[in-house]
Amino acid sequence: MSGHSKWNNIKNKKENTIFRTFIKSHNYICTKIVFTGHGNHYCDLLKMNAKAGEKIDIALEVYSGHTHLGTQPFETNRLLKEYRYHFDGLEICVKDELINDFYFDDVVNGVYYYFYPETKTATVAYNENYIYNNSANYTQSEIIIPEMVNYNGSEYKVTSIENRAFYNCTQITSISIGKNITSIGNSAFEGCTRLTSIYWEAINCKDFSYDNTPWGYSNYEYMINPITSIIFGDSVKHIPACLCYGMKKLTSVEMSNNITSIGKSAFSGCKKLTSVTLSNSLTEIDTCVFEFCQSLTEIIIPNSVTSIKSYAFDGCSSLTSITIPNSITSIEGMAFQGCENLSVYIKDIETWLNINFGKPTKASPIMAPSYSTWECPFSSTYKLYVNNELLTNLIIPQGIDSIKRGTFCKCSSINSVIIPNTVTKIGIDAFRSCKSLI
Repeated sequence: MSGHSKWNNIKNKKENTIFRTFIKSHNYICTKIVFTGHGNHYCDLLKMNAKAGEKIDIALEVYSGHTHLGTQPFETNRLLKEYRYHFDGLEICVKDELINDFYFDDVVNGVYYYFYPETKTATVAYNENYIYNNSANYTQSEIIIPEMVNYNGSEYKVTSIENRAFYNCTQITSISIGKNITSIGNSAFEGCTRLTSIYWEAINCKDFSYDNTPWGYSNYEYMINPITSIIFGDSVKHIPACLCYGMKKLTSVEMSNNITSIGKSAFSGCKKLTSVTLSNSLTEIDTCVFEFCQSLTEIIIPNSVTSIKSYAFDGCSSLTSITIPNSITSIEGMAFQGCENLSVYIKDIETWLNINFGKPTKASPIMAPSYSTWECPFSSTYKLYVNNELLTNLIIPQGIDSIKRGTFCKCSSINSVIIPNTVTKIGIDAFRSCKSLI
């Protein structure tokens, strides 16, 4: 067992002065020694029930000759308790600063943790001293990050996974992410070349970004990711943004009907993903969610979804048909950019006329740089089917007072239109590029 604390630099203090801060939980005290001749070296020390002014024996790290990494500032090595030094008669100064990030570090069930006694939380950590070569230390093929972990008789909630925690762990083939995980650091699983499956139970995990993912490699073109399947547990309601960004080998996604939201670009660039069954509780398909899923041929949009955001299916070149449910009220520009020869199925024409076609939002880094048809959901022509019948003769129902912007933009199946006198407004590009219309 070892204890650590991160300190701010303290200047202009005499050599061999001990600075001490009281830790409220468990009466632990963390001290720092300032060696003015060598700069500030951070030695993390523990002693039970110490009092100001007393003479104490302190277990120190190896210092002589800088042979041990722990003598350097902000290193996180473990203490070597067999080395003991007696500081007789030294002045002990109390520094008024509570150390909120005081922790122990240890390995439980093959996983390296930081344990924080004040908050009873634990972090799956990366420690260069202990895990100098992760491949040598993490030899098990299955890693389980639990909800709780017992350490020295106390239960700790496992809330985070640190940057590079499993860096280059080439033996790992599967990993389970516990419910209490709220954050995963950048490149936490980078270099895990045999990791193929993930079981995800985290219910409040923060979103990721294009340049900060657990799998590393922010540049999409250079991503090397072996993961082929991911299963979301029944308790999961939100899939974090960019979670599966760049998983080029992903072929299987299983999600329960409890998922209500999927973050931006969650499955962007999953080139081998052929089909996805979406949750019946999902309310929208967010920006770039399935962008450049080039093998995606089938997806059913549930009746719970009300909006399809910009670039949601951008570059899904194998997607040839899609059914738009009556629940949809908006489809943003470029939602189906790059979906050539697409057949769109709707229940009735009134449903289509009630949809708002909006402008696109900001694109992702893997998109082409510019588009000319930015306001239209489709970049290529599409065919519209009403009740499974190809729409060729469009009759706008009596009583409709407007045709919204871009409503039939790029619809190639329409060759004639009848508009009633109740229509008083036709939006911009409502019939743009309807090539069969004469």
